[in-house]
Amino acid sequence: METDYDDYSHIAEEENDNHFSVLTESDIKLLQNNDINHISSILSISKATSSLLLSHYNWNITQVMESWFDNQQKVQKITGLSSNQSQIQQLGFPISSQIHTCDICFETFSKDDIKSSWCGHPFCIDCWNQYIDTNIDDRNCFELRCPQPSCNAAVDEDMIYQLASESRKIKYDRFLIRSYVETNKNRKLKWCPAPDCGYAIDYNLPDSSSRLNHDVRCLCYHSFCWNCGEEAHAPVDCETVAKWMGKISSDIVISTNTWIIANTKPCPNCKIPIQKNEGCHLMNCRLYYDAWKQIVEGRRILKWADVYGYNLPENENAKIEFFEHIKGMSQVALDKLQHSAETELGKELENGFDVVSVKKYTGVKRVSRETGDNSNQNRNTRRRSGIQV
Repeated sequence: METDYDDYSHIAEEENDNHFSVLTESDIKLLQNNDINHISSILSISKATSSLLLSHYNWNITQVMESWFDNQQKVQKITGLSSNQSQIQQLGFPISSQIHTCDICFETFSKDDIKSSWCGHPFCIDCWNQYIDTNIDDRNCFELRCPQPSCNAAVDEDMIYQLASESRKIKYDRFLIRSYVETNKNRKLKWCPAPDCGYAIDYNLPDSSSRLNHDVRCLCYHSFCWNCGEEAHAPVDCETVAKWMGKISSDIVISTNTWIIANTKPCPNCKIPIQKNEGCHLMNCRLYYDAWKQIVEGRRILKWADVYGYNLPENENAKIEFFEHIKGMSQVALDKLQHSAETELGKELENGFDVVSVKKYTGVKRVSRETGDNSNQNRNTRRRSGIQV
């Protein structure tokens, strides 16, 4: 069977020197099918088996053939294939009995509703569907094995296409294409790194090429260097680019640190750099203010939580206990936060913290205490009313 590997009809673009080609998804699928048909013809095996072998050997045609002709039984054992090719080409092992028990759900089914790999372990169609769908979702679908524990029998793509759900078949096809591009040892394929671009680049130059320019251009107009992945940088070589990028990064860090030192001062409490370029010289640290705002918000939530708890039906004891447990944990966490904030604020007061900040924080502190007192009053009122919580 003759196969022309360069005969794909929708090549998007080629450079004048033909050192790369831009491939669409249909182009990739055509190349993949050509490889599968090629191995299937040479080894006289099914296309499903050919696909399984190529996937295992990272789509390296030469390695598949060398391994197969060197030790066919070893390859079959590694990949979970049967030595009986007639079994491989069947969907389900021929079972003589008309009624069978699924080895997963243990329900009985007719022969038509039971499927198996070449090993003969019987499973119902629903269990097969769930098993295959789950493995596709987990991206464990290229070397799928029989669900029977310790069984090494392969589940090939013929079984996947017949027993998987429609959405998982689409996902499987997508994974298969990605595998062909990302793990291919037979071709130099790479996805275009531009965001939301679905094209791939087929790089045609051998490793021994003395070419210094490895720039490629995708149909999305994104140009990049195939060799290092940076933006196109001809005529500069990749080593020089790497050194230049390292120097730029270092210079940016040094420049940024120099500017921060020259134009900012660290907050005496939280040490965050602050830039002061206008207005008076009085500065307030927002760290404390934000902390106290969070405390007030927490007290407000607890207050209305008490209202929620007050209106819970008395006969729903489980819900009441769970509510009290959650509210109690929240109360403990909020008390710890408030204690920490009061402790830190006390230290700043001892160190002569500015008057404006003290008034602001003291006001927030007072509100938080009043909110907490209101919450306690609501709780005490309910207890005095004799309602069990």
